[in-house]
Amino acid sequence: MKVNKAERDEQIEKLRKWFPRGSTVYTILRSVSRSGMQRQISIVCLTAENGKIIDLHPNYSVSQVIGYRLNKGGAHDALIVNGCGMDMGFDIAYNLSRVLYGDGYALNHQWL
Repeated sequence: MKVNKAERDEQIEKLRKWFPRGSTVYTILRSVSRSGMQRQISIVCLTAENGKIIDLHPNYSVSQVIGYRLNKGGAHDALIVNGCGMDMGFDIAYNLSRVLYGDGYALNHQWL
Protein backbone atom coordinates (compact mmCIF):
# COMPACT_ATOMS: atom_id res chain seq x y z
CA MET A 1 0.00 0.00 0.00
CA LYS A 2 1.39 3.38 -0.99
CA VAL A 3 1.12 6.12 1.64
CA ASN A 4 2.59 9.57 1.21
CA LYS A 5 4.96 10.87 3.89
CA ALA A 6 2.68 13.70 5.07
CA GLU A 7 -0.26 11.36 5.68
CA ARG A 8 1.94 8.78 7.39
CA ASP A 9 3.42 11.44 9.70
CA GLU A 10 -0.08 12.67 10.54
CA GLN A 11 -1.17 9.13 11.43
CA ILE A 12 1.95 8.60 13.57
CA GLU A 13 1.21 11.74 15.60
CA LYS A 14 -2.38 10.65 16.09
CA LEU A 15 -1.30 7.16 17.21
CA ARG A 16 1.31 8.56 19.63
CA LYS A 17 -1.50 10.52 21.29
CA TRP A 18 -3.76 7.45 21.48
CA PHE A 19 -0.99 5.02 22.51
CA PRO A 20 1.45 6.79 24.85
CA ARG A 21 4.59 4.88 25.83
CA GLY A 22 3.68 2.04 28.23
CA SER A 23 0.03 1.79 27.15
CA THR A 24 -1.63 -1.40 25.92
CA VAL A 25 -2.60 -2.29 22.36
CA TYR A 26 -5.70 -4.48 22.53
CA THR A 27 -6.40 -6.85 19.63
CA ILE A 28 -9.46 -8.84 18.60
CA LEU A 29 -9.22 -11.87 16.31
CA ARG A 30 -12.06 -11.46 13.82
CA SER A 31 -11.43 -14.23 11.31
CA VAL A 32 -8.98 -16.97 10.35
CA SER A 33 -8.76 -18.33 6.82
CA ARG A 34 -9.47 -21.99 6.20
CA SER A 35 -5.77 -22.66 5.58
CA GLY A 36 -4.79 -20.82 8.78
CA MET A 37 -2.33 -18.63 6.89
CA GLN A 38 -4.32 -15.37 7.06
CA ARG A 39 -6.03 -13.59 9.92
CA GLN A 40 -8.16 -10.50 10.28
CA ILE A 41 -7.29 -8.67 13.49
CA SER A 42 -8.88 -5.48 14.84
CA ILE A 43 -7.07 -2.97 17.04
CA VAL A 44 -8.73 -1.31 20.04
CA CYS A 45 -7.44 1.61 22.08
CA LEU A 46 -9.03 2.20 25.48
CA THR A 47 -8.47 5.72 26.78
CA ALA A 48 -9.98 7.96 29.43
CA GLU A 49 -11.34 11.42 28.66
CA ASN A 50 -13.25 13.57 31.15
CA GLY A 51 -13.63 10.62 33.51
CA LYS A 52 -15.14 8.34 30.86
CA ILE A 53 -13.59 5.33 29.19
CA ILE A 54 -13.59 5.71 25.41
CA ASP A 55 -12.83 2.92 22.97
CA LEU A 56 -11.16 3.86 19.71
CA HIS A 57 -10.70 1.57 16.73
CA PRO A 58 -7.59 2.94 14.97
CA ASN A 59 -7.40 0.20 12.33
CA TYR A 60 -6.99 2.62 9.42
CA SER A 61 -4.23 4.60 11.14
CA VAL A 62 -2.34 1.46 12.15
CA SER A 63 -2.62 0.03 8.63
CA GLN A 64 -1.18 3.25 7.17
CA VAL A 65 1.74 3.26 9.61
CA ILE A 66 2.85 -0.40 9.63
CA GLY A 67 1.77 -1.31 6.11
CA TYR A 68 -0.82 -4.05 6.59
CA ARG A 69 -3.82 -4.16 4.26
CA LEU A 70 -7.20 -3.18 5.71
CA ASN A 71 -10.34 -5.27 5.29
CA LYS A 72 -12.74 -2.69 3.89
CA GLY A 73 -15.81 -4.88 3.52
CA GLY A 74 -17.81 -7.03 5.84
CA ALA A 75 -19.10 -6.44 9.31
CA HIS A 76 -15.86 -5.06 10.78
CA ASP A 77 -12.69 -3.17 9.98
CA ALA A 78 -9.61 -5.28 10.54
CA LEU A 79 -5.99 -5.60 9.51
CA ILE A 80 -5.25 -8.48 7.17
CA VAL A 81 -2.22 -10.32 8.54
CA ASN A 82 -0.54 -13.14 6.61
CA GLY A 83 1.46 -15.91 8.19
CA CYS A 84 1.28 -18.29 11.11
CA GLY A 85 3.45 -19.86 13.78
CA MET A 86 3.62 -16.83 16.04
CA ASP A 87 1.36 -14.48 17.99
CA MET A 88 0.23 -12.14 15.21
CA GLY A 89 -1.44 -9.71 17.65
CA PHE A 90 1.90 -9.29 19.40
CA ASP A 91 3.52 -8.80 15.98
CA ILE A 92 1.16 -5.88 15.27
CA ALA A 93 1.81 -4.30 18.68
CA TYR A 94 5.59 -4.78 18.33
CA ASN A 95 5.71 -3.24 14.84
CA LEU A 96 3.49 -0.34 15.89
CA SER A 97 5.67 0.31 18.94
CA ARG A 98 8.84 0.15 16.82
CA VAL A 99 7.47 2.71 14.35
CA LEU A 100 6.08 5.08 17.01
CA TYR A 101 8.93 4.97 19.54
CA GLY A 102 11.87 3.15 17.95
CA ASP A 103 11.51 0.39 20.56
CA GLY A 104 9.37 -2.69 19.92
CA TYR A 105 8.67 -3.10 23.63
CA ALA A 106 7.48 0.46 24.40
CA LEU A 107 3.84 -0.70 24.10
CA ASN A 108 2.15 -3.68 25.73
CA HIS A 109 -0.20 -6.13 24.04
CA GLN A 110 -3.31 -7.95 25.19
CA TRP A 111 -5.97 -10.00 23.38
CA LEU A 112 -9.64 -9.22 23.99
